[in-house]
Amino acid sequence: MLSSELLTQVKHLRSQLALGSALFGSHTRPLTGPEVASLEAEGNRCRDWSQVKVGPGFQIGQIRSNRFSGRVVLGDFAQAGGVFDSGLEDVEVGTGALVDHCLQIRRTLVEAGADVKGSWLDCSQPTSYGLGTEINAGLETPGREIRLWDEMNLVSAQAYLEDLDLRREVEELAAEVSFGYSVVCAGVRVIHCPRLDRVWLGPGTLVQGALKLENCASVGNLEEPVTLGTGIQVMDALFQAGVQIESGAQVSSSVFLEWSGAQRQALVTLSLIGPNTVVGGGEVTASFLGPFVGFHHQSLLIAAWWPEGRGNIGYGANIGSNHTSRSPDQEIRPGEGTFFGLATAVKFPANYQDSPYSILASGVVTLPQKLSLPFSLILDEPLDSPETRGLNRVIPGWVLKENVYLLLRNEMKFVSRSKARRHEFDFRIFRPEIVEKLWRSRVELVNIPERPVHTKHNFPPVGKNYLLEIDRLEAIRVYLDFLKYGTLKLFAEQVLDQVACPEEWLQGMFRRLNFDYFSTSENLAHYLELEQKLHDSSVRAKTKDNLRGAEIIPDYAQFHVPAEEDAFLVTKRLQIDALHRKVEAFEAK
Repeated sequence: MLSSELLTQVKHLRSQLALGSALFGSHTRPLTGPEVASLEAEGNRCRDWSQVKVGPGFQIGQIRSNRFSGRVVLGDFAQAGGVFDSGLEDVEVGTGALVDHCLQIRRTLVEAGADVKGSWLDCSQPTSYGLGTEINAGLETPGREIRLWDEMNLVSAQAYLEDLDLRREVEELAAEVSFGYSVVCAGVRVIHCPRLDRVWLGPGTLVQGALKLENCASVGNLEEPVTLGTGIQVMDALFQAGVQIESGAQVSSSVFLEWSGAQRQALVTLSLIGPNTVVGGGEVTASFLGPFVGFHHQSLLIAAWWPEGRGNIGYGANIGSNHTSRSPDQEIRPGEGTFFGLATAVKFPANYQDSPYSILASGVVTLPQKLSLPFSLILDEPLDSPETRGLNRVIPGWVLKENVYLLLRNEMKFVSRSKARRHEFDFRIFRPEIVEKLWRSRVELVNIPERPVHTKHNFPPVGKNYLLEIDRLEAIRVYLDFLKYGTLKLFAEQVLDQVACPEEWLQGMFRRLNFDYFSTSENLAHYLELEQKLHDSSVRAKTKDNLRGAEIIPDYAQFHVPAEEDAFLVTKRLQIDALHRKVEAFEAK
């Protein structure tokens, strides 16, 4: 059976409830006559006090001005917590919990140590807390649905699409979890929330000022609490450890994997949001997003299949320009690290998976296409000829040549900022699969006949763009430089740090690049040289930016550090020094 901590907890509560109380099992008793009199003297009212039970150690005190109806179970509040000025119907309140000024709490379990203040909670019907909810994985129309469960991750979510056994298990899990109570777990704080219905709030969850939560679950823990903040509205959703949904975000039929989030009036519908990805101020619909997608502005993303993530969506980007009179049955597959610039408009269908770490420049409008040229720049530069009319210019390898500082900085940033504990990511940009794409694209560029301008008619990988001959020749050189760098980097990591790399693939790449003619020491020395060149190139690029900024902004130098003090470049310098010592130590063996 599929692993589910939520199901384990529900089974426990259900078994306890069969004994008499979900929180106390069989260890409850009726109120005594003097206890009822004392409670009434404190302003508490109940039509049938025989329905009110109390847990072990119960003492009169800290229970004032409440209305009780149905089956109510109260813990001991002598040391902490209490129930004040609230209406409770079919509710259990654990020892030390606090319920204060709540107009109504109905069919809810408030576990020991939880705080509920000024809020309305209910369980209007049996619920699976969002488990089993369907999302549309990268496609708005039916055909690629994924049902949600509490312990899903990026790998298992993708496997769901083809694993019939997994599909069956998720359906069985959703049915088995079904329970008739909202649950507020230990350490949870619920503050001034007008509507919470059919919710599971896992340990440590903070819900403050949320407008509406319906049929949803937060499954964090005390070390990685979920935060559900001011003005948010949520329906049919799951939130894993560390998730933060804040400042007016709206979420419907979606799952947020560990340490992801939404903020600043973001709208997320029918989507999976991967670890460390935060949707801020934009709209995401029917999308499957991987880690570290930068989405911090008002923009639109529709029907995106992007499990690799690590990209960026600029302000005003419209990634989903298929909404004409036609059915919304098209999609986009961005490549790893794709950067969609300001006010870009991407028409569907679109496939950039074989163009990782490419940039769509500001204002570009792209036509439906498949682009297969890694580290490219797409520019809105019309060329006045019949064969290129309406096409953008693509410059393969531009990102490697002109902006490797950004690449390496992002690589370091992802490693240092990732909080995910349940996913394993290889944040290295020059991994075997990326290096292999570089090789394939370079071979294709080398093997096309020379001509002034290339289009898809003679070179399909260029997509709905044009490629100048001068850019083709430069891309061949740049791709080769970084093929050497990436391959030697993988080799050095294997030799010096015992980082595994597929041996057959690495040997094959060595033969292709003629590295097998050199000794290990010579290849390590060559790699050191390439690392130093990249560092020097990054310093020059940063210095160039600083000089340009100083020419335009009078006090630029006062508020921007020089290249030699840039945090990334300083760290890179230290890494190169450490690499040099490792090579020396290897040589000394």
